[in-house]
Amino acid sequence: MKIRHAKREDFKEIFKILNGASELRHVRAGNNYNKEWVRDMLTNKSYLSLIAEERGKIVGFLIAEFWKDEKYSFMLDMFVMPEHRRNGIATMLEREYEKLCRKAKMKMILTSVIVSNKKMQKFMGKRGYEKGTEVYYFEKTLR
Repeated sequence: MKIRHAKREDFKEIFKILNGASELRHVRAGNNYNKEWVRDMLTNKSYLSLIAEERGKIVGFLIAEFWKDEKYSFMLDMFVMPEHRRNGIATMLEREYEKLCRKAKMKMILTSVIVSNKKMQKFMGKRGYEKGTEVYYFEKTLR
């Protein structure tokens, strides 16, 4: 297992996973993520994108945004392929992320977890994250 920084070449696979994983679905219709944002997060230095790779295949990733002036980072998404879960991959990604946050002198990490994703809530609690205020996304289809 190897943790590395994402590359442009990872775009197609990351985009597919982001829009296909039910645990990451936060809108009812269409794609959760657009191509421009995914390309930007792979190339823009304001983002940190880590890949968990096994035998040349992406098995998980973590995407975060760094707010250097405010000294905090927001973990946008972390995902491990279902067949690779319970092998410590999410822990490896989160530890590397925390290490890079400390190196960048971040004072806080924020994140959100979909209310129905109880497994991720439990994982974050075990890693020392405190549950904050519950948030719901609202959406309206424009006609």
